Amino acid sequence: MAIPWPTVGVLVVISSLTSVAAAEGPLYSSDGVYAGAAVGSGVALVVGYDLDVYLSPTRRFSLGPGFAATFFGAEAPDDQRQDYTLEVDPLRFKVQVGDGAAVRPYGLLAVGFVYGRFPAAGGLAVGDAYAATMTVGAGADFWLEEHWALTTLLQSRLRLSAADRLPIVWVELAAGVRFGM
Repeated sequence: MAIPWPTVGVLVVISSLTSVAAAEGPLYSSDGVYAGAAVGSGVALVVGYDLDVYLSPTRRFSLGPGFAATFFGAEAPDDQRQDYTLEVDPLRFKVQVGDGAAVRPYGLLAVGFVYGRFPAAGGLAVGDAYAATMTVGAGADFWLEEHWALTTLLQSRLRLSAADRLPIVWVELAAGVRFGM
């Protein structure tokens, strides 16, 4: 099972953005990793990463990339059961709601793309699917101390382009940790 070259390129860009954001003194940034469930035409495990580069010292607005992968999909119609998907949001904009205390709820809006790998099923051959996506969501960071937080996330991804074997909408619910600043 070979990973396509565009995916490798996106992963390299994301990892270099993390290094750049951490190296810049005046910019505030944090990394988040999470795991949970993706529910669309079936249920799958989702793991993800996002980088918040805060646009002001108040950390009310952030911009950065996000990446997620789903696998171990089950209970989907034959034509939509996935071996795995890779979801990339090169532009993920977050807005913090509230006063910036230890609990920081936020809303997010992102644009990106998804790649899905599908097994042979229901008379369909093994296949790949690519689609543009828009992500809308909400979550909260629960800061335990200055550099560590627990994070929750509920987001919906909307497929914007034709790819019949991908669901039109799927929802991801996850929890994880956030670190940095």
